[in-house]
Amino acid sequence: MQAFARSGLAKPREDIGRQLITTAFDADSPTFEINGRLIRMQALCAMSDIDSALVEANAVDRLAVRHERPLAAVSTQWFRWTFLGGGPTPPVPGEMPGFSEGILVLASFTRQLRNGDELVDLLLEATWCVLAQTACELPEPSMISRALTELTPASGEEQPGVELLMPAALTTTWDCSGLQGPADVCWCVVGWLKGKSPDQWSGLS
Repeated sequence: MQAFARSGLAKPREDIGRQLITTAFDADSPTFEINGRLIRMQALCAMSDIDSALVEANAVDRLAVRHERPLAAVSTQWFRWTFLGGGPTPPVPGEMPGFSEGILVLASFTRQLRNGDELVDLLLEATWCVLAQTACELPEPSMISRALTELTPASGEEQPGVELLMPAALTTTWDCSGLQGPADVCWCVVGWLKGKSPDQWSGLS
């Protein structure tokens, strides 16, 4: 579940989770079965197979009740809130500091992206920069266009640290030290991916 040396490891994690479940059956180990199902649930979410992830979540909940493992249900509660929507925000468990620190922000951000909710907090510009870069890399022209529309009014605004969102290849190829804000970063990303130099940004679509 914690293997992130590179992107694209959701399928290998799903396979590991499946193997753990099989091993747990053979060893009659609810601990390993819960672990394996949580790993599969997480990996299946990454693969956009929410229906299969829900099957694993339901199995974890049954195991948690049967074997008195209440913390196992914490992950399934947040899974349902994040990917299925509805209901109150799940409690943040103090017994799991590695989980509780940041889970609400991450889950809320995921819900926003999945539901197309408006971004209305202090990370608005930074979030649109991330979305713009992701859309360029996929590519998703409609999202690129929307991100540029959202960020254009911020041209010239200072946003400390937003330059960190730029691809490393871009910063080593071009001198982007003069960027004034998130909109300029977005244009820089789009221009770089389209093979344009900064003096050719005007009229880029």
